[in-house]
Amino acid sequence: MAAADPAVRPDFAASLYGAYLDSSDPSADAAPLFIVAAANDSEAPPSRSVDLFNRWMHAKRPAELHMYEAGGHAFAFRAHHLPADNWPEAFRAWLVARNYLPAPTRP
Repeated sequence: MAAADPAVRPDFAASLYGAYLDSSDPSADAAPLFIVAAANDSEAPPSRSVDLFNRWMHAKRPAELHMYEAGGHAFAFRAHHLPADNWPEAFRAWLVARNYLPAPTRP
């Protein structure tokens, strides 16, 4: 549910490891959403992240879903030598594409 005052609304939201932000459908002005999870998460079924993504799409709100084949639960910033290790770069690229972070300078 969005805050009534636009000055206190978040610019974006992120759902990590299948965490729900809210169980209700997003509002018409819900923040853009970045979702990252692992298909083999034993604590948070991947269907949660897919459901969250589908709710944002149904509400015609921007969302991006990154579902990695392996990573387990809370793969965080530790190296596991799995594709999920790259999620921070994907998040950074998403933030740059949405102009929340400056584009990296090229040498």
